[in-house]
Amino acid sequence: MTILKQLLDEKQMTVKECFMASRVPYFTVSDLVHGKTKISNASCGVLYKLSRTLGVSMEYLIESDPGFVPKESWDNFRSNTYHQIKDMGDRKFIRWLVDRKKPFVYWNRGQKAESLYLVATADYLCRLNALPKREEFDELGNISWKSSNFHRMRSWRNTTAYIKKRIW
Repeated sequence: MTILKQLLDEKQMTVKECFMASRVPYFTVSDLVHGKTKISNASCGVLYKLSRTLGVSMEYLIESDPGFVPKESWDNFRSNTYHQIKDMGDRKFIRWLVDRKKPFVYWNRGQKAESLYLVATADYLCRLNALPKREEFDELGNISWKSSNFHRMRSWRNTTAYIKKRIW
């Protein structure tokens, strides 16, 4: 049962009544209530109207979605990665990336820049420690820059330079 279904039951509202009160299209409300569409995929306008109608915050609706994963900021991500390397050591960090398939986890969440940053970090650390390149991440490393929108990373060279600067 979705959070919207629970809220509608508590308020003793039908999908039609919710649609009329919120002015959100009927099929949008229906898809959200019946779980055909994730709440985290709804637009801000839809969430705003539904939250006002149901008397809850937009954050409550989003965080109640089982698929919701909060995204950390890019600077926090890089800083956390640096501190993990510092705490674990190069080799343990690489092993941790491989064992947990972290680049793929981020890639599947839609966090492509973070995924490629981890691949570049692993590649740099392998070269730094004279280790063989990790082949587990080759399919991510061969992604075409033209086919993706990576607005936070200019190139592998800049990323590697950043990592090198932070580690040294």
